[in-house]
Amino acid sequence: MNEQQSWVTNLPKIGIRPIIDGRYSGGIRESLEDQVMNMAKAAKELITKELKYPNGNPVECIIADECIGGIAETAACAEKFEQENVGVSLSVTPCWCYGFETMDMHPTTPKAVWGFNGTERPGAVYLAAVLAAHAQKGRPAFGIYGRNVQDAGDTEIPQDVREKLLSFSRAGLAVAMLRGKTYLSIGGSSMGIVGSVVSHDFFEQYLGMRVDSVDMIEIQRRIEQEIYDPVEYERALAWTKENCIQGFDANDEELEFAVSLNIKSMFHSIQAAIPLMIKKGGGSIINISSVVSSIIGAPNRFIYGTTKAGVIGLTKSVAVEYVKEGIRCNAICPGTVDTPSLHSRLKDTGDYEKAKKDFIARQPLGRVGRSDEIASLALYLSSDESMFTTGQTHIIDGGWSVG
Repeated sequence: MNEQQSWVTNLPKIGIRPIIDGRYSGGIRESLEDQVMNMAKAAKELITKELKYPNGNPVECIIADECIGGIAETAACAEKFEQENVGVSLSVTPCWCYGFETMDMHPTTPKAVWGFNGTERPGAVYLAAVLAAHAQKGRPAFGIYGRNVQDAGDTEIPQDVREKLLSFSRAGLAVAMLRGKTYLSIGGSSMGIVGSVVSHDFFEQYLGMRVDSVDMIEIQRRIEQEIYDPVEYERALAWTKENCIQGFDANDEELEFAVSLNIKSMFHSIQAAIPLMIKKGGGSIINISSVVSSIIGAPNRFIYGTTKAGVIGLTKSVAVEYVKEGIRCNAICPGTVDTPSLHSRLKDTGDYEKAKKDFIARQPLGRVGRSDEIASLALYLSSDESMFTTGQTHIIDGGWSVG
């Protein structure tokens, strides 16, 4: 397979089955032919206009050669759909019909029935009956029915019906394209959590997929020993980066933890210290924020930067509120500093030396900061030498924020 080919070949089509009251007596069937076929054509026009395959081409729909009112026409339609690679079945009707003679009995094709809600010969009767028959046969189908009554000659598809037709078509095509493919299950249950085991029966019986399993330690072994096709790996990586854009990867629990760690801890410490400082006639409060805050942003540091910006806001508020009490409040905003936390982050990247080199490369001074340099600034802010300084953000980042 060359690079231009899709992972899906021979894409499945949607087969549309116009179902009709097969009684010729009294001209019943003849009077319904045009209306039934027009429903099928309207459904085809809607689907081909609105839906596309993964390769960007419009979804193809196949309509049965004639209206289906009996067993012979049902069989002819099934044969045509088999030849045309139909993977999704949509039956449409405005009237009562013979259920067992006209229903789609294909064992695996996703099915839906659209019963026209009309003033004459409403399709609700057939819809209810044939859905019950599908359930009895163990081959369920989705029912589609309009909310409002339409005139028999109305060819417009109501909005609620449009949405149902398109939703079913999307889901049906997804199932059809997955059929015969392989699902790779990596790992088993997650720490024994109930319900975390993937049911193979769902993929095999409902979706018609093959299921293969591999333990996560085997994935790690293959990566470490480079047991993979490097060309395929690079292609997959490039595709993932282009099509699977990483979004805001955080949750409420992580946010709450960071707020507690970076803001609430300082808030409560200040709350406890201020009464004592007022009694003593003043004092100096030093908050540790970061240059990654309201000063600059950094990739993949959403929550960290947000909470550190909160520390700067807290610092300025305390400084204004208690300046008359002789209490000063300042924030230190370090850049990248050589700490155990930094080394842990570098190891987590999987390539410690490369990550370290990248961190240093973004420092205009050509190195990361030292903890003793941060301590020296804190010592200055706590001393009488900084008596005229309050409410300030003291940046110590080796020029990162201005480089």
